[in-house]
Amino acid sequence: MRSHQMKKIQESEAAWNRVRTEAWNPESMDRPPYTGVPRIQLIHRHSFQPGVFWEVSERADEWLLYRANVLENRAREPVLVTGYEPLAISSATLSSYFKRLTQTSVVIAPYLQSVGGLDGELFRLVLVGNLFSRVQFDWWSDPPPQWLPIVEIVNEMLTTFQAATRGDHVA
Repeated sequence: MRSHQMKKIQESEAAWNRVRTEAWNPESMDRPPYTGVPRIQLIHRHSFQPGVFWEVSERADEWLLYRANVLENRAREPVLVTGYEPLAISSATLSSYFKRLTQTSVVIAPYLQSVGGLDGELFRLVLVGNLFSRVQFDWWSDPPPQWLPIVEIVNEMLTTFQAATRGDHVA
């Protein structure tokens, strides 16, 4: 029994070491044990600066926040991140973000008024459900006007997440 427990601990430590030091794709479900089920993924990146990836996960009756760094990627390529640090933030706050986002109705039409931009900010919001269901919104600096209800929540999340401090909520 003791060797089985030791093996589990070693596997967990190896998984944490891997996501903290190696590039990984947030679309995969390859996470360290006991980190919960991803529910919200948020990427924010300024031109010429490293981006930040946040993930809100649901684990039993609690909600958890993790942060990683976005590695440089090109459009149309999968996003790769490194790191996966737990942050201290209220479970109720995280749960309310998911509830508010999933209850928001917007027209899903993409922005068709512009052909591109150079400098600015990239945003990506992914909401993850069960049975492979997910919704993804991407925008560059100025979001489509019909998405403003979502963008307002995203901006609130960014402010809250940037103020969060390192936590230790992993079993």
